[in-house]
Amino acid sequence: ITNSTISGNRGGDGGFSGNNIGGGRGGSGGGTYTENGTLNLTNVRVINNSGGNSTENGAIAGIGGGIYTNTFSVTTLTNCTVSGNSAGDASGVNSTDGFGGGINNDGVMTVIGSTISGNTSQAAGGGFLSRINLTIINSTISGNSGVDGGGINNDSGGNLLLTNVTITNNSAGLGAGILNHNQ
Repeated sequence: ITNSTISGNRGGDGGFSGNNIGGGRGGSGGGTYTENGTLNLTNVRVINNSGGNSTENGAIAGIGGGIYTNTFSVTTLTNCTVSGNSAGDASGVNSTDGFGGGINNDGVMTVIGSTISGNTSQAAGGGFLSRINLTIINSTISGNSGVDGGGINNDSGGNLLLTNVTITNNSAGLGAGILNHNQ
């Protein structure tokens, strides 16, 4: 996807599954949803999308407000903006708020020359929640908020490589800039 804007979408199918339009899981990937596929974004704005809310008891709200990728996905963002996205809120009994306000990365992701800003999660990873492999080069992560890992929540011992990255003005209860942990 090149020179495009993905904006104002909410939960549901999320727009993209693999490389086909439609067919995503309900509630995850407000802007894009990639399962077992490759997603290349160049000069793309992913803005003001939501992972969707849940009112069901014992449910998990939307994951990946802007972008969601699963374990077998490979994603590259080049000169992109991911901003103003939010993971879903859960209001049911024994429910869990959504993860990855801007991006939920469960696969292999490379981010180059991009800005991840102003994204929110009521749980983990305001800007990013990453579990497998995340490489960020020449980029800015700013103004994101989440309970754990405002800018980046690197979860489950995933690989995190940062080169020439500015991480500023993020907020969280634990790890405002980066929360790096193995659960």
